[in-house]
Amino acid sequence: MGYVILFSIFLGGCSSLSSLMSTETPKVNYSGRFVQHTGVNGDVMSHVSRSQWVQLKKSSSSEVDKLYANLGAHAFDVAVSDARNYLVKHPKSLEGLTVLATGLAMTGKYQLASYYAGLIDQYHPGQAIAMNIKALSVLRQPNIQISDYRKAISYFREGMSRSGFEVASALNLGHVYLSMGNSKNALEVFRTARDRCKACAVSLLGEGTALVRQKQYRRAKVAFNQVLKKDKQNLEAHYRLALVALNGENDPSSAKRHLEVVLAHPKDDRLDLKRRANVLLRRIEAKEYAHDTDDE
Repeated sequence: MGYVILFSIFLGGCSSLSSLMSTETPKVNYSGRFVQHTGVNGDVMSHVSRSQWVQLKKSSSSEVDKLYANLGAHAFDVAVSDARNYLVKHPKSLEGLTVLATGLAMTGKYQLASYYAGLIDQYHPGQAIAMNIKALSVLRQPNIQISDYRKAISYFREGMSRSGFEVASALNLGHVYLSMGNSKNALEVFRTARDRCKACAVSLLGEGTALVRQKQYRRAKVAFNQVLKKDKQNLEAHYRLALVALNGENDPSSAKRHLEVVLAHPKDDRLDLKRRANVLLRRIEAKEYAHDTDDE
């Protein structure tokens, strides 16, 4: 499982945005926050659609609302441009710097995003998002070394400690631990994230993956099934349940059912996952065919 590039954006000072969030049915009632996820249509933490963010930008008279609406609509280049213009009029603005740093990171300009995260730290000490962006910029450096991982871990942990509501740093830290093979620490961090985001899907997927690494298949299955209770079409959960069925339960039939859900999904936004599911399904079928042939 790769890094989840996530950003917690505080919307507490934006009345129209807070109203928009409260009038919808969020996956998680998260105190006026949302988490932005690269490559996902919609926000991890709410059902607020892109069209609603676009409408908010058109209807709101608040410049700050419009800045955040750009992020919600995934118009990251526009968010960067508008945030720069806003900062000309409002130097050192927390909202302007936050949207600018986030937009830059979401467009892959991590080092520049880290520079503005540093300005957030300088002018508005104690903001968790600054640590999250700094850590991500470290992880996106070429030729990353073990010392860089340690530095990123330190930043993520600082981000978690700055706010009891911070989810992004926790989720990303969990994925760093997974990538380093430290499933014990990953499990601890993902459980913290789960408590903070009220069992959002990303935290449960991370928790389940850490449990699989420890061969605690039954508990991992519980975590993945919790994801499916909220979203029956969560392809990642289906794929990971297939692995549990195959490796932990020796149940290829159940594994095939989960893999077929992944492969039958009409959208092509998870091509890599579908490729892995197809390879695993063909491997199961080949093994079953070889077994049938041996019985003849």
